Amino acid sequence: MYAIFGCGAIGAAVALKLSSNDKEVIAIDLDEKRVEDLRRQGVEARVGDAASVTKGTFDGKEPSSLLLMGVATKDLEASIMNVTSLWPEAYLLVRAKDRAAVRTIAETQVKPDHIVFPEEIVTSAVMRQLSVIESRRDAKELVAVLEKVGDGGLAIFMHNNPDPDALASAYGLSLICEHVGVKADIYYGGVIGHQENQAFVKLLGLEMTKVVHSKEAEEIVKAHDKLALVDCSAPGSNNVLPQDMTPNIVLDHHITELDRSAKDFMLNIDAGSTSTAITRLLRELELDITPILATALLYGIRSDTLAFTRGTTTSEFQTAAYLLPLADSDLITKIQTPAMDVETMDVMGKAIKNKETKGPYLLSCVGAIHNRDALAQSADFLLALEGINTVLVFGIEKGNIHISARSNDPRVNIGQVLKDAFEGPGTAGGHAYAAGAHVPLGIFSDIDEKAPLVELAKAVVKKHFFEAIGIHEDDEIPNE
Repeated sequence: MYAIFGCGAIGAAVALKLSSNDKEVIAIDLDEKRVEDLRRQGVEARVGDAASVTKGTFDGKEPSSLLLMGVATKDLEASIMNVTSLWPEAYLLVRAKDRAAVRTIAETQVKPDHIVFPEEIVTSAVMRQLSVIESRRDAKELVAVLEKVGDGGLAIFMHNNPDPDALASAYGLSLICEHVGVKADIYYGGVIGHQENQAFVKLLGLEMTKVVHSKEAEEIVKAHDKLALVDCSAPGSNNVLPQDMTPNIVLDHHITELDRSAKDFMLNIDAGSTSTAITRLLRELELDITPILATALLYGIRSDTLAFTRGTTTSEFQTAAYLLPLADSDLITKIQTPAMDVETMDVMGKAIKNKETKGPYLLSCVGAIHNRDALAQSADFLLALEGINTVLVFGIEKGNIHISARSNDPRVNIGQVLKDAFEGPGTAGGHAYAAGAHVPLGIFSDIDEKAPLVELAKAVVKKHFFEAIGIHEDDEIPNE
């Protein structure tokens, strides 16, 4: 049973709503007219107040929830103490009319289970509506840009070694292009070596083209009308595009620093995945989200947030709740459980064997590699080690040091750390919790002996990384 004390506009509305939902409600108010009005509308109501109510007021009934919705600030403490002494097990919700009332409630000996502050409720409601307005505006602006794309179509570039979030987001953008009547082609640099990502591409039937070097990328961009970047924010930063390009469209999340803005449209949302942003656009455009598309976007969100445990916002949970009934659960299971190839297992073994720790930081050099995605898998695995919050795993391929980094320390923005450490001599990009970089070895790449090359790579990475996080390589740092 709900006992509601104070039946002004809010209290009366709550009483009527609960009653219409077949909940047992007794409304209490000092104003006889309000009490009569509620009775005429079918609500059991009585004259009284919270400060002087007795058990007899409810004819022996035991309320399970007490709602103080319209009590004057000066009477709050007495009201709270009285009702809690009568029904100590009941849930107590108190409406604070203003900040003075909040302070009064905070000073009472018995603290309510919940405080409702109308100003905050209205603010939250307004912010939710603003989010909806912004999503509609973003969708409208993106369509306006795409409608201006000519016969050359749109070139969609992802970051190197694209993960499920990048793949799903590029796929989603290509379908928006299809809706507008624009040809779109998807491109990526690096490799899709992670078994999970390979399964993702194969099972979803994603069509895309691998680009080996920036000259090839430049020719592709020239052949298209406009350029879009998905799940990365700047050309040349962990992607195969030349650095001097300016994209027409950028779709990314958690952009902390932009090297240059998009010419026509930039969507940067504070969310755990770019797939969340793409889903918003698709919903605002009222496009049909097929089981394949829903599966791709849901898996993109799940992958980028480490199953909703890393960098997750409310938007991820809301978006996942929307996508889950539309997705193919059998397909998700198949993507999640791909076979691991021998090379990846070997790299993970070397990463474990060669790990070096300094306090909460772990670095591991795995030597020569062919599959860069094995670095990311190793970094994810080693981050689970007790006492470790930041991991760098790196290897050498074709004269370059390739680095994959992970961090769950909120004080460490690993994307920015890698930029500070390796941009200039190399390139770097990523987000606060996951990032990658590659550094050319230059003339040293001609060294025939592998051992000196590995030692050189270790020295370069360790020196630049520790300088970027502000500690000396020889400093003693305790585990946290």
